[in-house]
Amino acid sequence: MYIHLTDAAAQRLTQYAREQNDRFRLVYDAEGCGCAVSGVVALWLTNAPENDERQAETNVPGLPIMYLQRHEVFFEERLRLDYNAERRAFRLSSDGQIYGNGIDVIDRRAALRTPADAPR
Repeated sequence: MYIHLTDAAAQRLTQYAREQNDRFRLVYDAEGCGCAVSGVVALWLTNAPENDERQAETNVPGLPIMYLQRHEVFFEERLRLDYNAERRAFRLSSDGQIYGNGIDVIDRRAALRTPADAPR
């Protein structure tokens, strides 16, 4: 999978990632949707890899965007990620479709922290 990041998207994602292990994961989130094929596209900020995680190729070195191999079927091979500052949202698209216009980054790092790691 290849994801082309616009300058606006790359700049905004860089503002989120602060730690060395921070990474973004493009997911097809079907939790609570009732059916595995009725999901929404989401960007998670995480710091823990999953077993079937793969790294997408991008045009921005040093800004890892991962995806789960089992979610690959929901996306085309070449994608574009843009950021609209006015709407404060990302847009994921391809030549064939728009996956989402109002995508936000969901910080999943907090769920992975132990109480000792939590900020004070």
